[in-house]
Amino acid sequence: IGKVTTSLAGIEQELIAVRNASATAFGALAAGSGIALHAAIEAEQSMNLARASVKVAGGDFELYRNRLSEVTAEMQKMTQFQDDDLQRSFAQMVSITQDAGSSLNNLGLVADLASGRNIDLATSADLVAKAMQGNIGRLGMLFPELTKLVEALGENATQAEKAGVLIGYLTDHFKGMAKEAADSASGGLTKLKN
Repeated sequence: IGKVTTSLAGIEQELIAVRNASATAFGALAAGSGIALHAAIEAEQSMNLARASVKVAGGDFELYRNRLSEVTAEMQKMTQFQDDDLQRSFAQMVSITQDAGSSLNNLGLVADLASGRNIDLATSADLVAKAMQGNIGRLGMLFPELTKLVEALGENATQAEKAGVLIGYLTDHFKGMAKEAADSASGGLTKLKN
């Protein structure tokens, strides 16, 4: 009877260990599910914001949906930025410019400028969108040489000509910086989280 009691006590301890391990695993799974659920909600919200911005600008979001998803997913792999943050930046640019196609084309520049100047995506999206409109504003304060370049166009320069100079300058000076930042040691850790 003593051996059976000892054996049963050992089995009981093993069952308690299994129960505790199961509870820990379930807790981790539940926490992971909560994180995944939060991420799914964030992704849906950012896509809805993009949809609304394109619609308000008079466009058909379905024309941009797949490309936006592809571009932001690829940028998430290559940079330190999350796809839902990039989608929100796209929506912000469309709200400012009323041009979904050009906003999508310049989304990489937004990430590059954010990385190169160490600013957030929202600030970068605002600056790039204004540059797309030929508005030098804050860009002239950040980059005084831009003011000279735009002034060199003359007073009769169109907004499109100014936009070409501004976007060209930003591209020349910041292209590829988002990928470089992600490939750095700290950026690599952030990219790994993505």
